[in-house]
Formats: sequence, C-alpha cells, structure tokens
Amino acid sequence: MMISSCRRVLAPAMLVAAGLSLGGCGNFAGEGLETAENTAKKTVSAEEKDCLVRAMYFEANRSSDDGLLAVGSVVMNRVESGQYPGTICGTVGQPRQFASGVLTRKMAERDKPRVERVAETIIDGARHPKLDRAMFFHVATRRYSYPNMKYVLVAGGNIFYERGSRKFTTVASVGESVQRAQSFSQKPLVVAMAPVESFTYTTDSYAKLIAANR
Repeated sequence: MMISSCRRVLAPAMLVAAGLSLGGCGNFAGEGLETAENTAKKTVSAEEKDCLVRAMYFEANRSSDDGLLAVGSVVMNRVESGQYPGTICGTVGQPRQFASGVLTRKMAERDKPRVERVAETIIDGARHPKLDRAMFFHVATRRYSYPNMKYVLVAGGNIFYERGSRKFTTVASVGESVQRAQSFSQKPLVVAMAPVESFTYTTDSYAKLIAANR
C-alpha cells in the first residue's frame, strides 16, 4: 500500500464508479484531483492499514460508504496535521479519541471487506470532498452550538466539524454558530444568550450550553 502527497477528493458516487479501487495518482483523471510534482510516497504497513480499518469499522455505520470515507478522512487529516501522532495507529490509539477498545475489539468478518475496500482508497489518497480540514466528529443525534465549531457534514451516523479558537468577541459570533448547528438539526436549539456585546466562554458557560441542548 502506498500513501502519497497527492489527494483525490472523491464524492461517494465516484467511489462506486471507480469500483472502490484507484490506481496511481498520475493515472486518475477527473475533477477534484490534486497532484504534486515529485510526489513523495511512503509505505503503509499492514498494521497501519488495520488501525485505519478499525477506526472506520467502529466509528461509522458500516452500510454507508460515505460515512466510512468520512471517518477515514478525519483519521488521515489528523495524521497529516502535525497536531497528532504522525502514524495511523498512534492517532487512532490516543486515549478517549475513538471508540473504546478500537484497537483490540473483534470485528465481524462479514463486514470487513467493505470497510477494507474504502480504506484502500483512503490509503491511495482519497478524501471526502467536504472534509478538507475537519478533524472532529460526534454522534449525529447530538448538536452543540459552540462558536468554535463549524459543522460541515452528516454521514454514517456521525456529524463532522471543524474547530477553531474557543474565544470569540461578539454575540453575533454565537448567532452564526447557532445557525450552523441548526442547519444540521431537526429540532430547535435552545441557547441562553447573555445580554452583552463581548464575552468569552468559560468552562461553566460551555457546560450550561451543553445542558440546554440535551
């Protein structure tokens, strides 16, 4: 297996059209293809692939190629970000980041082939087209309106988001965050707003916001 600095940004339909298998970077032509001269490649071991498969298997709805691709993209975004361990297994194995027992629990053999096929495309450079920078997700049944969260995708039972600074300066910033969260929600969000023009969320205010939206 090879992972390269060229990233193919694939929509789920393209995965099906490609038979969930892509060749070398220079051999695939189409929209969303990013190439780099003198592409640097490194070998991905069987162990690293297994760690990627495990994260996708236990975190996404296994009937959704879109969800599997999304979780795998988050893993690789973290690996390539410089903010997490620089290996797939190191990133997936971080405490309290992925499903409990993600590296040790047994996987059902009947479900593995599909996950492994999508993992192969990720190792070959595929990424979800809506997750260019996203490195976080949580279960899709929950919604939070923190101003530093930008929801970008719902797929495979999860909702994916980008995260910025925890600090913000205006009530308008909170309103924008609420609108983003609401756009992915089926029920109104309850947000208590302080009558001030500028403030910073504290740990206590975050806790109150979570409680209000349960």
